[in-house]
This record gives sequence, C-alpha cells and structure tokens, in this order.
Amino acid sequence: MADRLAVQIVSKYKNGPSVPARAFRVLLAEEIRCFRTSTDDHGVWWDSGGWLKAGGWSRQDRTNIQTLATWLASRHVASPDSAWRLISRADVFARATTAHDDMFLLAVLAWGYGATNDRFGNGPMAAKDARNKGVSNIVRSLQAAAVEGPEATFRAWSGIAKVARLGPSYASKLAHFACYNRRSGSGPLIADTNTAWAYWLFTREEGSAAGPVPYSRYVTWCEEQARVMGHRSDDIERAMFGLGQDIRQIYNHL
Repeated sequence: MADRLAVQIVSKYKNGPSVPARAFRVLLAEEIRCFRTSTDDHGVWWDSGGWLKAGGWSRQDRTNIQTLATWLASRHVASPDSAWRLISRADVFARATTAHDDMFLLAVLAWGYGATNDRFGNGPMAAKDARNKGVSNIVRSLQAAAVEGPEATFRAWSGIAKVARLGPSYASKLAHFACYNRRSGSGPLIADTNTAWAYWLFTREEGSAAGPVPYSRYVTWCEEQARVMGHRSDDIERAMFGLGQDIRQIYNHL
C-alpha cells in the first residue's frame, strides 16, 4: 500500500505545491506500520570479515573490528562460523553510553555502511583522523552543540565532517547516536539524500543537510509530525529515509 500511495502522491505533486499534511501523514503512517522492528531494533547486517580483508585499516582498527564483531555476536543470534553480524541502532547507542572511544566510532561506521566499507571509501582514513582528533572530544563537542539546538548541532557535525573526512550523512549519524534522547524522543536526526528527497516533496524546502537553517527546519518538522502522530522523531526520520528511496526512483521515472 505504501508504494502505491507514494506513486499516487509523487505523480500528483511532482510539479505542484507541497503535499498536504493529511496526505503525507497517511503515507508516513503506512511506512511506519510496515516497520518489521522498532526503531531501536532497526538493524543492518555488517560484514566484519569483509571489513577485515579491506586495505588501509590500522592494526588497532582491525582489533576493534574483531572486538565489535565478538560483542555483537553475544547480543544477537548468529551463525558462529559467519563473519556477518547484526548491528542495531540500540547497539550503537549502547557503545555511546559505555565508552566514547574508537569502538563507538566503528559502531556508527558499521551501522551506517553495513556490508562492506567500499561505499565509504575513506573509512580507514576517517577512523585515523577521528582518532587523532579524539573521539571523546568529538562526542563532547556534539553534545554541547546539541544543547543549543539543531543549527548549532549542524555546524558542529559539518565541521567534524571536514576535519575527519566524514561525509555529511555519516557525520549526522555520529551526532544522532552521540546526542539523541530516546526517552524524550528529541535531538539530532540523521540527514542524507533519501531524507532530503522525502522532506522536499512534503515541504518544498531544500535538503535536510543543505545547511544549519534547513537542517533545523527538518528536525523541527520531524518532531512536529512525531508529536501529532504519537511517535518519536527518529521513527519519522526512519520512515523518511525509506520513503525517500522510493520517492527518488518514482520521481525520476515519471
């Protein structure tokens, strides 16, 4: 149903005004209804073996990869002879609360890029740069910025992206897992190409990661939808990510 609704809505509003609130909330609600797990349990399969085989990792990085794989195996059922590990959002949050160290950085990388580090490209260099800057320092700067609000958070994570050679979508993930309050359902949200597509269709505003003001509007918008619909804002962000993938494909084929 969500796919059919997406086709209907994109077809109708491709070149017109923003999608009416009632229509996009129906689409968001349907996407959320189709979630197979809670957002906390939203996971990806991470190929720890593939990462270990990739070039560029330092000896410490390789030790961290092996340690993370072992830790994840203790938290999720997996074949003991398989290097694939399930990593959930809750797992990444757990790393953030237990140690603001290289393992947290790696957990965000693993959740964000999953199967291999080929998509990431600069993974080993980013890990080195972030380690040199100090992961604890990065986390503290993000947390201090998050207290001030989304605009300050954007400036913090976009600055980190430049220093540590981290792409915007990854840097926003780092901010999200370092600062998001799951109890209140508030804080920094992940922003990437997919959320930007969905946000644009619904609001006709520029990308969710286009700058501090657009990012602030995106986070505020997600929080408002969450309040009205009875969800957390990260549920909305997750739904926007899924819808954004479909919306981009539909839009480009119409």
